[in-house]
Amino acid sequence: MRRFLIAAALLGAALLLGDVWATYTREVEYGRLVARGEEALAAEDTSAAVEAFSGAIALRPETMVGWYKRGETYRLRGDLPSALRDLRRAVALDPAAARPLELLGDVLFALERYPRAAERYAAYLALDDRSPRVAYKLALSRFREGNLDAADRAVRQTLALQDALPEAHYLHGLLHTQQGQLAEAAAAFRRAVQLAPSTIAAREALAAAAARLGRSAEHLRQLEELVRLEPDRAGRLVALAAAYDRYGRRESAVQTLTRATQQFPTAPEPYAALARLWLAADAEVPDRAARSKASDAASRAVDLARTSESLTALGRAQLRSGDRRAALRALEDAVRTEPLDPAAYFLLAEAAEGVGRVSLARDALLRAEALAGDGNSRAAAQRALRIGVLSRDIGDGASATRWFARAADLAAGDPEMARLVAEARTAARRATRRP
Repeated sequence: MRRFLIAAALLGAALLLGDVWATYTREVEYGRLVARGEEALAAEDTSAAVEAFSGAIALRPETMVGWYKRGETYRLRGDLPSALRDLRRAVALDPAAARPLELLGDVLFALERYPRAAERYAAYLALDDRSPRVAYKLALSRFREGNLDAADRAVRQTLALQDALPEAHYLHGLLHTQQGQLAEAAAAFRRAVQLAPSTIAAREALAAAAARLGRSAEHLRQLEELVRLEPDRAGRLVALAAAYDRYGRRESAVQTLTRATQQFPTAPEPYAALARLWLAADAEVPDRAARSKASDAASRAVDLARTSESLTALGRAQLRSGDRRAALRALEDAVRTEPLDPAAYFLLAEAAEGVGRVSLARDALLRAEALAGDGNSRAAAQRALRIGVLSRDIGDGASATRWFARAADLAAGDPEMARLVAEARTAARRATRRP
């Protein structure tokens, strides 16, 4: 009996020692596989990393690290659904681990599941509320989901933790813009630019805010800086020229566009802009030389690229020169070319009406009306009135009546427009009474 007990004790010890040894070897192998995966990840070999982390998970599926590491790898290789699955498992295994929560938020954000991403970032901050990086991600997620109040609280928390974070100031500026606080938006964008002078988006936003606030000097300064930062973009010079012209500096605008045509001789945009500039000058003070320059610039733009913008510029110039048939051909091409210049339909209506093609003029104006989409305004009333007159001229009395009624509604409070609508209605009634 004694021998039996001794043998049983020895067997139990052996079994225990075997379990301890197996556990030890499993731990060693698990660590080795995780280390191999990290080395592969550092070498940007995501396939080898996934294989190693998968081996680690197979050995110890109850441990968070393997799932987290493999999820991180899947995210880096762009396999977001697999990353989402693994990171959710990692968070479930260890809810108090902050880094998997952040990474899970990043994956949800990339999948445009902004409310869910925000929940994960908020959970991270509940564990560690001193991370400006994660507070910013929370603010951006709330902004993307449209929760502006929550986004504002989060971005203020971010800036309280780290004021020298340009992207947070930029986001704060976007929030102020959404809330109609233009002065505050400009201040936030300005701070972002101070912190990151080479940033493009913040400078563009600051330029737009300054323009809306009527701060011409700051508007021009930012546009000039954008030209310096992106010297290979013709559009930067075109935008700067438009701003010069807006502030009454036409000579500077012409010089800027001339520079653009010299620097970008194959780009049509500067020539189209030059055509618009000369036509604007002619509209203010009729000038045959300005019309000729506009036609030359527009023709050059079309020669370089038959875009809707260049064709519209050419059609406009030909209309100003009195060549309606040539304008009609250019503008018919313009409305068939994408991306469409919204002005093309308005000008097409004018050209078509000028050569007696009333049905085409009305159709073009109807398209223009659909694109305009503005509400109660004098311009909308004028369009409605014009459509009514064209409808009357082609004998479509029902449409004429409908559009005159719309024009009358839009002209409420505008005596001059109301008078014009009344006269058009009277003329329409007289026309219908004729034998």
